[in-house]
Amino acid sequence: MQKKTNIIKTLTEDIHSGKRKHQELETEHAQLLRGREESVGSFDSLHRLVLPPPPSSTNLIQEERSNKLRKLQQLQEQKASMQEELQKYAEFDPEMIEDMGRLPSAPAIEEQN
Repeated sequence: MQKKTNIIKTLTEDIHSGKRKHQELETEHAQLLRGREESVGSFDSLHRLVLPPPPSSTNLIQEERSNKLRKLQQLQEQKASMQEELQKYAEFDPEMIEDMGRLPSAPAIEEQN
């Protein structure tokens, strides 16, 4: 019986110390948040001093347009090179070979005469 009461007493003390620690951490957290709110203004002013200002919207539009034009030029060049390669293999086109097979050959025409 004595052992149970000691265990209960120890657990109760642990609960109370946990609650105290929790309360201390909540207080510390609130203080840290309050300190952050006060320092945000100074951080923003420091941030503006360190970083260059963002480019204007017209510069962004011109940059975006030039990027898209470069991409278009690359795609046009790629298309032209692919069409050149396609022309190399045009004589092996299956439809063209099939059409040639349907035409009578020269010896077959002579046999008909």
